[in-house]
Amino acid sequence: MSIDMEAQVIYLLGGWDGMVDLADFWSFSVESAQWTCLSRDTEQERGPCARSCHKMCLDGKRKLIYTLGRYLDSEMRNSTPLKVPHTSCLRSTVCCSVA
Repeated sequence: MSIDMEAQVIYLLGGWDGMVDLADFWSFSVESAQWTCLSRDTEQERGPCARSCHKMCLDGKRKLIYTLGRYLDSEMRNSTPLKVPHTSCLRSTVCCSVA
């Protein structure tokens, strides 16, 4: 979840429905108290794949939302111990423009 304080809009991407990760993308207008579905499947629109346990942040100046991380089931994880990369190696996904 990420909040655009200037526009008074909250954005929500994906999550978990108890069975699978989700790839839907929603906005909530604080002013009108209304939810709007922006995408039923962001991956089909060349956005982030379905995910839960991720982070989102909004660049208010550029009006871009970024996502980072997601939950991976133990069966999908690499058994090699994690080596923490230098911060220049970290990669995030631009979710969308919120202009």
